[in-house]
Amino acid sequence: MELRIILNQETKGIVFSGQQLTGVVEVECPRDTLLQKVVIELLGKQRTQLHKISKSNRRLTLEEESELVNDVQCLWMGHTFSQGRTIIPFKFTVPHYLPPSFEGEYGFTRYLLQLKVVRPQPFVDQFVVRPLSITSMYDLKSLPYTSYRTQRTINQKIDHLLNKGRLKVMIKLRKSGFVCGEKIEIYADIDNSSPLTVLGIKTTLRQHVSHFYYDEYDDYNRRRMSESTQDVIVCDQHYLVEKDSESIYRGKSSQIPPVAPSHRSKLIYVDYDIKFEIYLENNVSATAFIPIIIGNLPCHRSIDSPTVAFHRIDRLTPPDPSTPTSLLNENVIHLEQKAGKRSNIKDALYNIKRQFLSPLTLYYDNM
Repeated sequence: MELRIILNQETKGIVFSGQQLTGVVEVECPRDTLLQKVVIELLGKQRTQLHKISKSNRRLTLEEESELVNDVQCLWMGHTFSQGRTIIPFKFTVPHYLPPSFEGEYGFTRYLLQLKVVRPQPFVDQFVVRPLSITSMYDLKSLPYTSYRTQRTINQKIDHLLNKGRLKVMIKLRKSGFVCGEKIEIYADIDNSSPLTVLGIKTTLRQHVSHFYYDEYDDYNRRRMSESTQDVIVCDQHYLVEKDSESIYRGKSSQIPPVAPSHRSKLIYVDYDIKFEIYLENNVSATAFIPIIIGNLPCHRSIDSPTVAFHRIDRLTPPDPSTPTSLLNENVIHLEQKAGKRSNIKDALYNIKRQFLSPLTLYYDNM
């Protein structure tokens, strides 16, 4: 007996939460076969796991698992399945609240379709699975602060031999929310009143992934299992600013690759920031960090923040998943007009290292 799951062509392996997932299953029997039922299941789970050595030199395992979706449809029920190939259509509505697919060092979020043929005893049940990549719609326009201009200040005292001075840098971003395919424009006003010469500037887009687990005796007590940081984009540029002089830096990163959007789920948090490092002679450097949000439906405005406190936040809370239908149509039309060509949806597994990614991310070219 051969089993197959075939998704409709318009799906192309990409599934957005809140949309319909349609296709057919094929069951091919070489002869009339005793069966009880044919079912298809949409399954999803999130899991975190960490192995560590305790102070007493014992090996400990911290782990947690959460079921995200378990939707079952019975496609056929009877006693005897006829010889030949039978095609049965199916349709699921993917819940809009699901977090995106994600593969991390200490955890993952995975989805799959499972086709199962239940047979009477003493026969063994048969099944086949098809992995799915699900991405949620994170609309940056739903959060006003993704449009805020943001800034950080470096004001560092620098001593060299008997000379003293200060390095003052005002780093600015035109907004706080971005989508994959955009370029991040970074501005910096540099006042080098120090006795050393500025030699270069290094900017890094970093991804922070936090994994959690729950206390064994208290289901409401969530604890952080681990936090890992990966460099997604690194731009190291030679930039000379002599001592006792000023300069205005204008930098632009390469396009943001297809990465997992910023999101908060039960067991996994994904956040991003920009690390701005300015380095001087004698291995002296100064650093600032600017939090940003990466979504997949862009914000189009840039406005001043109404409060100074916004410029001191270390992490920005991402938006909740949105229902995709109207939002996707509206934003794709805008992007096509802006970019002059159709937006692309790319499979991120083939574009960059796996640990950074949601396997499928809405991706915009030529922003």
